[in-house]
Amino acid sequence: MTDDSSRNDFNTFMAAYDKDRKARAKTNLANQYAIIDALHQAGIALVTVTFDGEGDSGQIEDIKAFAHVQADTGIGTDPQPLPNKLVKYCEQSFRGHKSSKSIKDKSLAEAIEDLCYALLEQKHGGWENNEGAFGEFTIEVEERRVRLEFDARFTDTVHSEYCF
Repeated sequence: MTDDSSRNDFNTFMAAYDKDRKARAKTNLANQYAIIDALHQAGIALVTVTFDGEGDSGQIEDIKAFAHVQADTGIGTDPQPLPNKLVKYCEQSFRGHKSSKSIKDKSLAEAIEDLCYALLEQKHGGWENNEGAFGEFTIEVEERRVRLEFDARFTDTVHSEYCF
């Protein structure tokens, strides 16, 4: 049997956690727009970011920037180095029952990487655990959006037992 104080503590924590989760989604969107604005100013039309993870470890594999997008396929053309620009990036943390934010100057590459990790956490927390997952983010500058293609790995077993 659970006493009322521990139930209230749990409910209070979950309410704070839910509030933080919603705030993180808004923060991710603000960071997304800051990154897209910096890419637009630098003449970058598309960025692809690949990731891979398993066994409790995951990482961004590659970030590629392109100056143009092929209209019929949406594939980037004219590869470009990411510009050496700083972006105002908002970081959010949750400790105890409280959420806090800080704004830091980050390189564009670091901001893109951190945003991708934050979006993975937002949609697929634990993506790097067990068999993990892999995929690709596409930052579409003109459309001001980030698209995520996500492939989860899993192990499946089928057991049969018969007695005749």
